[in-house]
Amino acid sequence: MKRLQPLLIALLLSVPSFGSSEYSLEVDGGFSSPGKGLLGARFWPMQTFSAGVILGSIPAFGYADLALAYSYHFYGHTGIYVFQSIHWLGSDKSNIFGIDTGLGYQHVFFSNFLIYAEIGIPIYIGNGGVYRDYKGGVPRNEIFYYDDSGYPHDYKDEVFFTIRTGFGVGYMFGL
Repeated sequence: MKRLQPLLIALLLSVPSFGSSEYSLEVDGGFSSPGKGLLGARFWPMQTFSAGVILGSIPAFGYADLALAYSYHFYGHTGIYVFQSIHWLGSDKSNIFGIDTGLGYQHVFFSNFLIYAEIGIPIYIGNGGVYRDYKGGVPRNEIFYYDDSGYPHDYKDEVFFTIRTGFGVGYMFGL
């Protein structure tokens, strides 16, 4: 994984050589978005591809979430897109990587403002395993049920997969 990071950075730095003459910079603010995060900035070297960095959570929520994300937009700035984001999730309990893959829709209006909605499926890798859920700084594959007094029952349920949804707003700057 350590060798993948310099390769990904080199790829992001070489993206402008794809030949687009319409570069854009997008800044976003969202809620629980798997591909655009709580706060994010994306570079658009062409109308169908964007890549950037996102902050998915602030440490005050119990864990830090920093990510690199990229997306392919089928119809340009407005329309359906697919995305993937690679997150580093750090807390006092664990440090793991999360990979979100999903689908989104964004609409650009007045040439610069945008709204978006996303749905993604995450997997979490770290602590010697692969996990399908992450809550409170801890990756997990099982959910324990708690009674009203806060004690866990013996009954536990296996997490089949987790779905993350999110939405937000943004602004695009032409470069």
